[in-house]
Amino acid sequence: MSDHSIYTLLRTATATIALLTAGCYPPPPQYPFTPLVTERRSNLCEQLLQLLPESERTLTSARDESRWLADTAYKAAAAIARVNNSNFPGWAGNALINAYLQDRGLCWHYQHDMYRELRRRKLRHFRIGCCVRDHTELTEHNCVYIAAIGDFWPQAVVLDAWMWNGRLKVDPATELDQDDWKDLPEICDML
Repeated sequence: MSDHSIYTLLRTATATIALLTAGCYPPPPQYPFTPLVTERRSNLCEQLLQLLPESERTLTSARDESRWLADTAYKAAAAIARVNNSNFPGWAGNALINAYLQDRGLCWHYQHDMYRELRRRKLRHFRIGCCVRDHTELTEHNCVYIAAIGDFWPQAVVLDAWMWNGRLKVDPATELDQDDWKDLPEICDML
């Protein structure tokens, strides 16, 4: 193999490793303001408005509230990952915590922190809740949801800050498997 081929191979391998690991680290502070995430924040805002009765969707107060919730969710998710100092997303991060190599970063840490951030504003059109998927000790996954006031579970949008290490994953109400996801009002009461 020629020196040029070895150099090209090393450069390609380095670039590949950099791309694979870049998504592991918590998002930087400017992440919520990137064009991609700004678009995602707008999409979440619209998804939240769709949860409301048609007569409420055009109200300025409802639009302001949904915008604040969408913006706060994306900003908080990134900030929570930085505070947790988690360098691996999802289950990989859990392995480090269970091996006592990292203190925080389980899905319920993200759930509790996200819930607290979203509860900072008194809401008139929406409510915040906590939920769990696959409620067994080894596979459960805790998240936060947003629903219209007066609607019952599972008419909600689930927010997952944990799965992608601060890069918010949004699951619309239309895609929730009602057999897997459960409402956890007792966690909200505790928090």
